[in-house]
Amino acid sequence: MKNTEQIAETVLRIRDAEQKKLILRNRRIKRVTAGASSMLVFCAVILAVKNLKSSQSGIPTIDNNTIINTETPTTASDTEKSTNDSTGTERPTKSTEDTEKENSTAEKSETSAHSTEKTTLSPTENDNAETTGREPTNSNTVPTEQHTEGDGSEAVIIPRWDERTLPTQFMEFDLNGIGYNTKDHIIEGNYIGDILGAVTMQGQDVYEDKIHSINAEVFSINDFSSECAVAVKFDGYDNYYVYINREYSPATLGELVDALKLNDTISFGALTPDDRTFVTDYNKYFISGLLNEYRDCATLFDYVGHRKLFSVSASVDMLGITNKSLAVTEDGYITTNIMERGYAFYIGEDKAKEIADRLGIDNIERDTTPQDFDPQEEVFYEE
Repeated sequence: MKNTEQIAETVLRIRDAEQKKLILRNRRIKRVTAGASSMLVFCAVILAVKNLKSSQSGIPTIDNNTIINTETPTTASDTEKSTNDSTGTERPTKSTEDTEKENSTAEKSETSAHSTEKTTLSPTENDNAETTGREPTNSNTVPTEQHTEGDGSEAVIIPRWDERTLPTQFMEFDLNGIGYNTKDHIIEGNYIGDILGAVTMQGQDVYEDKIHSINAEVFSINDFSSECAVAVKFDGYDNYYVYINREYSPATLGELVDALKLNDTISFGALTPDDRTFVTDYNKYFISGLLNEYRDCATLFDYVGHRKLFSVSASVDMLGITNKSLAVTEDGYITTNIMERGYAFYIGEDKAKEIADRLGIDNIERDTTPQDFDPQEEVFYEE
């Protein structure tokens, strides 16, 4: 089963996806509405021209094959007005039977306009389903996140409010211009520093469509930058919970190392050279040394799209950060998503190949036993 940290990350991803989906849908509706308005104006001009030609010919006609896409149907009084020709002779008015036919045509036209609009909006929902890989939803649908793997798919359902932990009920807040998100992780009180402020946090019960509120105090964590992580203590509760800034943007690799105190806090798990085999017996001290060897490398935010020479599972257990990736790539980058946002630090292709050679990637003994480790993916599945 998912642990609470993974549930929290899932809920945040679902929220972001739903907001993007809503924005996309609104944009498409605007385009459809604009197109429909242009069509209505065009049809109105065509109708006016037909009426003009009809009046000039002296033969009042109704084209039953023409559908008038307009919200306001043409009234009988508009089409039954008498016109005089150049000799002053009055044209005959439409008969009662013709008037009834016209009214019937106008009613059908109005129905057609509404039907056309509805049909046009429907593919928007289908497009969203294709984009997100989920069925179209409405405001009464319980949010789910669906992933396809192999020949099947599996939906991750948000737990009910009383089944969620306190930090996953109140998952985020802003303080001093920084947005923090829960790691659903308890930190011991002896690591707690100064108080940074007080906040009122809100959480949504998606099943009952209800907003809950709670007051809390925010503290720094000793030796960690508050731009990266803080501790939260909820009113009426004793524990301190870790919240991190997922958008933290260090200027250099060295700044990231110092902000998270990585020289003392980072730990490494399995190493994978090819995403299929795993290595547990390798020089972890050598990997740790890379963080300081390239401290001055500037941060680039192009984490994806690099072919990796190897990647290592990286964790900062004190903050509840687990199973992230630290990698060296063929095109000369050190990459990591240890703060969830992906960072890349360019060291050069020659340096990257030298690191792989010094680590002995081509010669180390590999294990094909499945591991609970996939540092390149941020998507989790129910077991």
